[in-house]
Amino acid sequence: MNIPGYELRREIGRGRTARVYLARQLDMDRDVAVKVVEQAAEEPSQEELANRLLREADVLRRLRHPNIVSVYDAGVHEGVAFVVMEHLAGGNLQRRLQQGVSLAEVRGIVRDIARALDHAHGNGVLHCDVKPENILFRDAPGAGAISPALLSDFGIARIAWETSSADDLTQASVPYASPEQLAGRQLDHRADLYGLGAVLHLMLAGEPPPRADTDGVVRLHEATPRLPRNFAPFADVMGRVLAPLPEARPASGAEFAGELDAVTVEGAPNVVVRAAAVTTAEIQSVAPIGDVPDPLVTRAEPRR
Repeated sequence: MNIPGYELRREIGRGRTARVYLARQLDMDRDVAVKVVEQAAEEPSQEELANRLLREADVLRRLRHPNIVSVYDAGVHEGVAFVVMEHLAGGNLQRRLQQGVSLAEVRGIVRDIARALDHAHGNGVLHCDVKPENILFRDAPGAGAISPALLSDFGIARIAWETSSADDLTQASVPYASPEQLAGRQLDHRADLYGLGAVLHLMLAGEPPPRADTDGVVRLHEATPRLPRNFAPFADVMGRVLAPLPEARPASGAEFAGELDAVTVEGAPNVVVRAAAVTTAEIQSVAPIGDVPDPLVTRAEPRR
């Protein structure tokens, strides 16, 4: 594959509909990440995938924030749509959790993404797919100070005044989708906050709160999840952000970030949190199922 102005070096990521390459931007003499559409038999048409990728670039161009991945270029070359973004060498949160993070890092990572979401929402953009794979880092673990976390992949993002269709919502990931997203209802910014709360739950309890059985029954953890005793400082914050009703959640990403600022982890035990990876194969797509029944409580027992 050849894209004028870029030297593609190697593949560094692959999803159902796109590949990501490490490349060199020749005129700027810098490393970048180039995302290109890849057609799969079960996915939408090549044209639809290309439009989605270019739309992601348009969304990112309106967002300039230190915790949101920057886009440098986008276009179509020889029928292949591509987006050029900043290259982040630190990997994603899914991989980092396998290595372990401290409670201070948990707080910092979630706070960074809350601020990113607040900026996106303030510019009329809903992310709609907050999950560990979409949280990236500039630096590898152990590179010094805690690396800032950045929000990526706005491929199914919605503009706030647009109407969300059921087809739009089927691209989200079940374990991190809000109850209203699972039900195929109209979304607002608080659905993204729920998704970030689900990521926080994964980081502390080892698993995200929502579950989907093969019969389509949605299981949600209780509003105030039972966490291992060491993680008690986060219990109240998590209970609010994972509230089943949107109006019971923090009103904004800034408010959620402020609540995280108030969490004291310095006096807590020096715990390193590890969570098993949730692979792409294990992440099912959201199939809107109508109204969500009362949550079926599944308790997360303290980890030993």
